[in-house]
Amino acid sequence: MNKTPANTSINMPIEPVYTVKECADKLKVTERTILELIRKQKLRAVKVGREYRITESAINGFIEGKPPTDKKPTRARKKQPS
Repeated sequence: MNKTPANTSINMPIEPVYTVKECADKLKVTERTILELIRKQKLRAVKVGREYRITESAINGFIEGKPPTDKKPTRARKKQPS
């Protein structure tokens, strides 16, 4: 009896993920340009520790001119004492 957990994806392809340097090489721009695009929220990226990771779909969306789908999270503000 061979059971696999329900949340395991057997045939689901894994999307490639790039570093800032790899993304810069792919787009033929500098690493600084990639970081600016991330900062300006024109290129979607995930921060892992001190570094960013960019998915292939985020790169393709940027090339096609599609705006990133998710917004930058905002921080909750502390209440000022009345």
